[in-house]
Amino acid sequence: MNHLFQHHTKVLSHMTLSGLVFILCFISALSCQMGSALNGLDSAIYPSGNEQAGQFNTNESEIDLSKQTQSQDQVNIQNQLLDLINRYRLSGYQCGFDPLLPAEPLNLNDTLNEVALYHAMDMAIAGYVGDESPSGESTYIRLASAGFRASTSASVIAVDQSNAQSCFEYWLASQDACDVLLSDRFLQVGIARYQSQQAEHSSYWVVVLGTR
Repeated sequence: MNHLFQHHTKVLSHMTLSGLVFILCFISALSCQMGSALNGLDSAIYPSGNEQAGQFNTNESEIDLSKQTQSQDQVNIQNQLLDLINRYRLSGYQCGFDPLLPAEPLNLNDTLNEVALYHAMDMAIAGYVGDESPSGESTYIRLASAGFRASTSASVIAVDQSNAQSCFEYWLASQDACDVLLSDRFLQVGIARYQSQQAEHSSYWVVVLGTR
């Protein structure tokens, strides 16, 4: 009887140990998967030393943002929104309760265009809407990772807008977005729209503003 009890004790201990090993292996595998996902996101935001300007790594492929921001569709969006923004900057405008004096027109910046497009794509793929990504990357960090050292920066975002005019009117109706777009603190701008049939929203619009 005592021998049988010892035998069962050994079996139980072996089962407990096996279960513990299984749990540790499962946790380890899960940690590795989470680590790989985070590493993939980090590599997408922070270009490695082997990459050319305007290229960011993703888990699936390398995307040349420079070429995409120069597509005819993106160029049209950039010009349309830039024209609308500068028209209001030059004349001055009252954003909510804040009357803004005329400001210098913004100039398109290639790096900011790429950062704007990357942010729009990231929101669609990662499933969020906002300046800060789920992993904590902000406009300032995205600009710095692309080589644009900004003394001041900001971004405005819209989703599901059908065209540049409706998008701009949406931003004018928001005091915060209006203040950013027409502020004399900013001199350079990047503009992008990303459309997707698989994402939560049909279109993602981003304007990134910065001053070195």
